[in-house]
Amino acid sequence: MEKNFENDDSVSLSNEVNPSKQYLISGFELDLDALKIHIDQSHIDMLSALGYENVPESMHLLEYVERFIHQEEMERIQKRIAYASERRDDPEYYDRMEVQLKDKSGNVCSCIVNTWSLRPGIIKGVGQNITDLKRVKEIITDQNSSLNSVIESTDDIIFIVKCNGELVVFNNNFKTMMKSFFNVEIFMGMNILPALPDSISEQWTS
Repeated sequence: MEKNFENDDSVSLSNEVNPSKQYLISGFELDLDALKIHIDQSHIDMLSALGYENVPESMHLLEYVERFIHQEEMERIQKRIAYASERRDDPEYYDRMEVQLKDKSGNVCSCIVNTWSLRPGIIKGVGQNITDLKRVKEIITDQNSSLNSVIESTDDIIFIVKCNGELVVFNNNFKTMMKSFFNVEIFMGMNILPALPDSISEQWTS
């Protein structure tokens, strides 16, 4: 017996994942023949948290796309729907994509959406707002770029090694030194201890 998506555990777990409604794991079903999308309560809560009011549980797919999907995504969404339609009878159908929603003010919100075949002509999907996760990634990338600029702006040899020998930070001066003295090509995350003379590796681990 098929479960209705409104009672799916993968959706109900959303309340444990993040108390903020806009970050709930939201569910939906898409009828590929009628082009109707049916969304669950967590999906409605997510859209409401983005500023939308009176969101219906069921609507034509075109209405959903025009109302909630960022304009730049239209062509890509059409291709993914065409891909799903071509595989409407394939029980192994699965797709995963990042979708740019828009909030009521027009700001972009990034969501990861996974879809799979529920039965012929019907696909099920779950999505989650990952906007803040992407912002954190951008901040970390910027911080790493700043750190790299600092350690490369000196003539000193700079490196950081964990107690287990894992190389976590180094500049090009250290990389050149390792190549010149030990004929070793280093890379981030490598265990550097085996490349060093025993006398040095023993000092580092003692």
